[in-house]
Amino acid sequence: MLFAKVETSFEIEGRGRGCVIVPAFLADLRVRVGDPIQLRTPDGRVKDTHITAVEFLSGLDETRLSFMLPRDIMNQDIPEATEIWLSEIPDQNETI
Repeated sequence: MLFAKVETSFEIEGRGRGCVIVPAFLADLRVRVGDPIQLRTPDGRVKDTHITAVEFLSGLDETRLSFMLPRDIMNQDIPEATEIWLSEIPDQNETI
């Protein structure tokens, strides 16, 4: 199930954290740490992975949800418009 497209991605360095993706929109679903996802790039590459952290980014006019990925995924691996697919639909009773 298509969940969202990546609007931007960036890496958090110095804390050993890894790559963060920011979805352009969110479907009406909730996710949690450990949920399996699939990243599908515009050039056809597919990567099965999972969410390692869910964080909130606060800006001047809105708060956005972002996902941290495992350390083996780098910022350059995730071009803009990469699709985020849920491998399973999370149980809506256990959400973040």
